Amino acid sequence: MKKKIVMMLLATCMLTACGQKENEIDIQDVAENMSNVQGGLENVNDEQSDEAVIDNTNSDDLDDPWRSAYLDYLTSSFDYLENDDSDYTFTLFYLDDNDIPELFIDTGVEAGGQLVVTYYNKEIIEQQLPRRGSQYIERSGLLYTDTGSMDYYPVSINKLENGTFTEIGSGVYYVSKEDREKMANDENYPYTLTYEWEGEIVTEDQFNENVADLYDLDKSKTPDNYYSYDEILNVIETGKWLSYNHTYEFIAGDMTWEEAQEACKEKGGYLATITCKDEAEVIAAMIQEQGFEDYALYVGFRSSEWIDDKFYGSRWINADGSYEDMHLSILYEYSKHLWRGYDSDTSRDDIKSECGVVMYDTQEDNFFFYYGAPQDIVSETPEYAGRVGYICEYDS
Repeated sequence: MKKKIVMMLLATCMLTACGQKENEIDIQDVAENMSNVQGGLENVNDEQSDEAVIDNTNSDDLDDPWRSAYLDYLTSSFDYLENDDSDYTFTLFYLDDNDIPELFIDTGVEAGGQLVVTYYNKEIIEQQLPRRGSQYIERSGLLYTDTGSMDYYPVSINKLENGTFTEIGSGVYYVSKEDREKMANDENYPYTLTYEWEGEIVTEDQFNENVADLYDLDKSKTPDNYYSYDEILNVIETGKWLSYNHTYEFIAGDMTWEEAQEACKEKGGYLATITCKDEAEVIAAMIQEQGFEDYALYVGFRSSEWIDDKFYGSRWINADGSYEDMHLSILYEYSKHLWRGYDSDTSRDDIKSECGVVMYDTQEDNFFFYYGAPQDIVSETPEYAGRVGYICEYDS
């Protein structure tokens, strides 16, 4: 299981050949390159933006008052999320120009919106953002929200300065009642939006100019590198994600997901559970370092399924059989549903007991997490014979 107190990254990786095929990689050649893994992983972490992980090695930094303030805020306001299947996700980012990061909270639902929390003058200040999809310009204090639905899209621009959030501009674009009626009665009537800025009707160009006067969309970004509730607590407290000091073993062998999970348990570990973007980047780097780019590697994920008379949602499976609900949004940029070996005409109803597989897709030159893969890859997609394996994770 994930440990909550972690202080260092051990990038050690062990390799075991299980049922090696002639067309597989030379495990010995890979092992000779193991000394390069540590440096490769350090480079991955070095290249992250300063918002990705608030990574402090100085113990004095871990005593910064903003940390304890955020921890108190989260544990008092969101304690109900512990071991909960809520869609809430959290991250840290730099909104204003000081060295204290802001806390960004996404409720996971449009109606719940998003929340920005800052620490200023020994106080916690909150700003509720309507709906989801908010953006910001790093260290400018500027927040931009342009979301909506059903032909109604409000826009709001806020600025954080000296601990105070101030709305500096707002507008809305929508389909008016008159235009809606015309579209309903005339199929050739074009889709028409009405634009308002600060309560006055304007043209689309005027609307965009008003936005541009206050906010540079070319510099805009969305908060990313989200964590679950338990993980953000650890990131704030220690500067590291939960599995920062875990080790991983890559094993080649054609087997089922269940066989791979049992093999990991016998070794004292479990199929890897990738619970944040940082861990995904570590594993992606190790796949390349170890020469497993062409392999389909089982990880400890199970998709939504019925077991006997009980329904389980998408989840990471721990060593003791317990599980952690998975937030797909955390690994959104890596995630794919359909296993690429399936016939495109295959119905989802015909795919039983789906599980998780990670691969470094050489065609797309990217790391992917497949959360709709078969539990017996070779049986369902024989072309992967000799290119199946699994990743064991070990708590340090």
